[in-house]
Formats: sequence, C-alpha cells, structure tokens
Amino acid sequence: MAAQWTDIDVLRMEKFLLLVRRTFAAGLQWVRDGAYADARADALLAVYAEFPFELEGDLRKVPVGMRLHGVDIWVDELERLGMLDADAEGGEKAVAFAKRLSQIVEPLKRSPVKTVRAKVAEAVEDERLPWTERKADNEVADATATGADGAMDEDDDEEWGGIDDK
Repeated sequence: MAAQWTDIDVLRMEKFLLLVRRTFAAGLQWVRDGAYADARADALLAVYAEFPFELEGDLRKVPVGMRLHGVDIWVDELERLGMLDADAEGGEKAVAFAKRLSQIVEPLKRSPVKTVRAKVAEAVEDERLPWTERKADNEVADATATGADGAMDEDDDEEWGGIDDK
C-alpha cells in the first residue's frame, strides 16, 4: 500500500485510511488475544518500527501521510481495545505493551519531517496515556483567568465601540 500511496486518488483515500486503521487495530488485537506474549508483542513492535513508525524519514519506504495517520491512530486504537486501562483484565501487561509502543513512536520527534515531529510531540503527551501527567485541573483554572495569548481578559464581556475619530 505504501508503494501506491501517492497514486491513490482523493475519492479512495478515506477507504485506504480506514484500511490502515483496521490493519493497525488487528495487529493490536492479535497481541491482546495472545495475552501479550513476548513473541507476539516483539513481532508486532518490529513491524510497527519498520512501518509506519520508521525513523529514517525515507519517503520511498513510508510516505508522510501514512506516518501521520499512524501517529494519529495509535492512541485511539489502544484506547478502543482497552489497552490503556490498568484496572482491566490483563491491564498491567496491556499498559506495559502500550508503553513499549510509545517508545517506538517517541523517537519520531526527531523526524526530518516537521509535521511528523509536531504530531508526535502532541501524540506522546496525550492525556489518555496512563503515564502522562494530568494537567486538566490547572489548565481549566488558567483558561478562565487568562486568554489565548496568556493576558488577563477582564473586559471580555464589554462590547467594542469602534475607533474614536475625535
């Protein structure tokens, strides 16, 4: 699929993205069904490290769009399969596997492609990951006191009267 990525027309792209998502999820499901056995986990992580999370940035091997899609979906699929919940059955093994997967994704922060670096930096700090620190309470409190530019917005409720031409 990667070899044909640039030739896929826009009308079919959604189907291919869905196919990538389902293939990625099927791999995760396979590891989960095998009770996170080391052999299965190692095999799948080796495949993911080679494709789509390949580090060299070789666009002939893995196109940027496919890398970005892989970075977009990895946390979603882990969550959907319940692999981020330490309290669930087999949860500790699942979280350990998810952490190993994040260690494959994280080095992409040094990718030669700027958009990949930015997307990975955002994905590895996703609040759904059990090992990331939750800042939600602090962010909510800060957001009510400051605006997007960080300045105090005390007069946000006032209406702007226009330019005074006097």
